[in-house]
Amino acid sequence: MPILRDSTPLSTPMKDLNASHSMTSQISLHPHQQQRDVVEFSKKNNIHIVGYSLLGRKKSDTEIATVDEPVVQRIAKKYGKTPAQVLLSWGVQSGWSGT
Repeated sequence: MPILRDSTPLSTPMKDLNASHSMTSQISLHPHQQQRDVVEFSKKNNIHIVGYSLLGRKKSDTEIATVDEPVVQRIAKKYGKTPAQVLLSWGVQSGWSGT
């Protein structure tokens, strides 16, 4: 089970944490790493998601970054946008901000 910084289980309801301010969670987030369980939990508990690495990244020399994938390139070309704009738009349309 994921744990918050002070060893509070992540499943603890927000009302029990006495949170009187907005909360955010910054997680690695891109089409290949959508972390649906974390996103769903965050939405249910009014925690805003800030995704980093929305453009994806290469894990090895033989892998291409998400921003360089042919499907992303085709979508970008179809709409007259850059691949980065396509991926950032995917994040914003999904309800989170990105870095």
